[in-house]
Amino acid sequence: MFENVNYILVVATMADVFLLGVNATQNARGIFDVMLFETGMSIPTKGINVTIIEGSKTTGRIFLAGHTDNEVYEFSYQVSLHETLTACDNSADFVQAEERWFQGRCQKICHTTSSASAFAPRLPAWASGPKDTENVRQMVVDDTRNLLYTLSSKSTIRVFHLRGDGALAQSLSHSFSHTLANIRVMVGNTPLLGPETPIVSISPVSALQARRTHLIAVTKSGCRLFMSAVSSEYGFGGTDSAPTSMQVIHIRYPPSGLVNNDVRKAKVFTPGYFFCFMERNATLDELLFAAPDSAKIQALADGGNIRLQLAEQASTADLGSRVEAIELVAGPFAAQRSPPGFGNELATQYDVTPTEVAILTNSGVTVHRRRRLVEVFDGLLRYGSAASTIGVEGEVRKFFNDYGRAEGCAAALAVACGASQDSAASQAASRISDMEIEDLGRRYFIEFGGKPRADNVFEASGVPSLDSIKVSGRAEGLQLYLARIVRSIWKAFIINESRTAGGGLEYVSSVPIAKLRSIQDQLVRLDHFVRTNKSFIVGLSGADSLLVAGSKIDEVANQAEHRMLHALVTLNQSMIEGISFVLFLLEDKLTDIVLSLDTASRELVGTMTYGGLFATPQGQNLAKELVTAIVNKNIAHGVNVDTIADALRRRCGSFCSADDVVVFRALEQVKRAKTEKDADVKHRLLRESLRLFEETAASLTMDNLSDMVQQFRELQYHPGAVQLALVVAKEADRGNVALQFLTEPPTVENETSEIYHKRVQCYGLIFAILEDLDRLSTQSPDMIDGAPSPIMRLRNETWTLIYNSDDELFHYHLYDWLYSQGGAYAERLLDINSPHVLGYLTYRGAESLDHCELLWQYHSRRERFFEAAEVLHELAISEFQLPLEKRLEFFSRARNFCNSSYSGASRRKMNELGQTIQEELDVAVIQDDLLKRLREDPRISTEKKFKLEAKLGKGIIDLSTVFIISFSRLANHILIRYTASCLTSTHRLTPTTTFACRSSRLPNTVAPPTSRSAGKC
Repeated sequence: MFENVNYILVVATMADVFLLGVNATQNARGIFDVMLFETGMSIPTKGINVTIIEGSKTTGRIFLAGHTDNEVYEFSYQVSLHETLTACDNSADFVQAEERWFQGRCQKICHTTSSASAFAPRLPAWASGPKDTENVRQMVVDDTRNLLYTLSSKSTIRVFHLRGDGALAQSLSHSFSHTLANIRVMVGNTPLLGPETPIVSISPVSALQARRTHLIAVTKSGCRLFMSAVSSEYGFGGTDSAPTSMQVIHIRYPPSGLVNNDVRKAKVFTPGYFFCFMERNATLDELLFAAPDSAKIQALADGGNIRLQLAEQASTADLGSRVEAIELVAGPFAAQRSPPGFGNELATQYDVTPTEVAILTNSGVTVHRRRRLVEVFDGLLRYGSAASTIGVEGEVRKFFNDYGRAEGCAAALAVACGASQDSAASQAASRISDMEIEDLGRRYFIEFGGKPRADNVFEASGVPSLDSIKVSGRAEGLQLYLARIVRSIWKAFIINESRTAGGGLEYVSSVPIAKLRSIQDQLVRLDHFVRTNKSFIVGLSGADSLLVAGSKIDEVANQAEHRMLHALVTLNQSMIEGISFVLFLLEDKLTDIVLSLDTASRELVGTMTYGGLFATPQGQNLAKELVTAIVNKNIAHGVNVDTIADALRRRCGSFCSADDVVVFRALEQVKRAKTEKDADVKHRLLRESLRLFEETAASLTMDNLSDMVQQFRELQYHPGAVQLALVVAKEADRGNVALQFLTEPPTVENETSEIYHKRVQCYGLIFAILEDLDRLSTQSPDMIDGAPSPIMRLRNETWTLIYNSDDELFHYHLYDWLYSQGGAYAERLLDINSPHVLGYLTYRGAESLDHCELLWQYHSRRERFFEAAEVLHELAISEFQLPLEKRLEFFSRARNFCNSSYSGASRRKMNELGQTIQEELDVAVIQDDLLKRLREDPRISTEKKFKLEAKLGKGIIDLSTVFIISFSRLANHILIRYTASCLTSTHRLTPTTTFACRSSRLPNTVAPPTSRSAGKC
């Protein structure tokens, strides 16, 4: 019975105060049905004459006051109404709720007198005699600061702190004399503020709206006093501390001549709506209302004013009766949840319902609605010709001058797009009249928008940059209008995670679907306006309009204008399709789709905002993941891929392109192949899927490619996986710009390096495929019944495909991978018949001994003996760290190759190379024999042997160098004797050896450099 109670109605009589439960629900016609429930809760208030009731929305506490005294009472109940109602099954249980000893379920508490005086008998007002008794006139609660303010009949303001334990403690009392003292310090004596102008009303200012201002007091003269209540603890201790002092920090005077010290009631609503009721006689009040002019404030700030100026607009209205109460119809205004931007009404014109205030008089209720700036502009167009002496165009010019071109163009654009729905306009106005207003908005948007310009350019020869151009009012207005449409969802999460009643995980939209559709409708109308009128808008009318310029500066300005307008139009189209995609997602089984994603994508969905989805690459990638999940889910349920793809393309084409449709068809073929039993049909399906994937290779991401390669591997379609990876690598670099990194990887990150890295990632997938093939090969025999096994045929087909690839960069990475595997993999380099392997081994051989050895073996296997001998010769005299025995081996092998029959090169070149190798081999043999004798000679110290081995045991040196090395006498003696004996007995003297012998007699003579030096391979 009480489950749906969502409000509490407090009713006060002369003797009691009752609590009633209220259930207000909106029916299908949009009208609220109200039901009242008796709670059985009441307290006696006889003698208090309650006229003031105030409650806290956050704590549910109810405070009372009457005009017979200056006390503050509280209607206290044992438990909160919500807990009581939910704990009771019916009204009888509710009435029979547990009561404590000596205390009912509810009671009246006086927070401003002692316990003894609270029980003292109270005389009625007529029996107490005439006297000036101070009493409470008004009471307000500030839930953001946990404060209760009271205003007495003597203009004394008291502040009470709402403690967390349920207590109410008075923290300060600020008399009217103190208020006047603060005013005199600020402005001196003024007839508008004095003892004869008491305070008639107070209005709290929430912490969300202002940090320093706590309260606004309105005097009888219509002045608004902005007051601050602070303390040393309160400023830093948050809401747990109470203020201890109060002072006036700002004064706002009423419009001149409208107030004659006759203000009876007043109230200020956020963000500064001022309602002031002036008493004209005993039965008639006049309303003065004022509100901040947000557009004017922004225009003054944009004009370079350092100090913020508060601009207001005010007017009066004759109510024809006496005002009894005034309240907001809906919640208070708040553009932001913090003081910066809290009162920005301009930003909320198109996504927040304008504030409405209800005024209760003795003749009825009137509702006043705040007019948006766009409605003000709409009114100028509708009634400017009749209500103004300067006409519609004059009023429009004045509007643009007052608020700036950007704001003026934004308002005109909104009117042209039909966003101005002026409630004051006649409901009988025809569609023709609305079209006329929209045409006027279009005209003034185009004609009054101005031109782009370059600031701070004083020379005709100077050409500004695009970023330094000040765009026209049209571009700024379009930007403002577009931003204000989507501001409420830009930083909002797309989905929220929640739990079902059974504890399961559920994903729901964080923004109401009706709001998404409303925003999309405004964006669609804006897109229609731009497409219809782009031929009249400079910057969107085409390339010819960019060339119509009086100077180079104007041409650059037009280019900047075009760049911005084009970007805004593109963003608008992206947001339209983005919202369509989200709506499509919400209409499907959202929870199943999100749960089908991988963990990283699922976490990203939970943190993705609408702005990220619309304008970031991360959002675009996530959208593709979601589209794939949607298609996979529908395919699993038997839905044809073309059906779901067509539905996506109709509603959000950019999220499901033609390439995406082809990918989905390929995925469908793969899924069918997984369940196909016939090998031929399965292979045909896989070939078809490969063909479809190749068509869209340029649009495949690495995640898509990795997934497809893995699926092909699971289906043992390794050649197709390799082919797909090679095609994707080729499509990623159609210009083959990554070939510049053939031998060395990039060191600077740029666009080209990103292409290179993507190609390398594709190659990495291929190497994983080859490893998988080798693993499968070890698990099955090579031959079955004299024929190659299926795995062996699959392996041979894959390697043939790899060898036939014309991707040079891939071959270099393949050879590096084979070499890094070692063993039989490295030996496979010798069997590859590719035009790239020779260049690879030649380049790598310049720095790697192993690659050099592979190079001469590669030539030897193909009977290229001359090339093999050259490589071995270069190895023998190279600077590699080789022992002398290894160099002798290389010389011997090279000499044998030169002595073989060879028809590749001329015999003369072979003989010349063989003669050179023989001469150097002879010297190397001498060097080796000498090194052995030095090692065996006991007369040479160990340290000297070590030095001699360092000279003679590492590389090949000529005899001249041998003789001029500074040996000891004994070493010289052995060297000369041995060399002479060798030369005399077995060798003929050459010019080099003759010079070496002659140098032995002249130890200080430096031998000329030999004509042959050791080189690198």
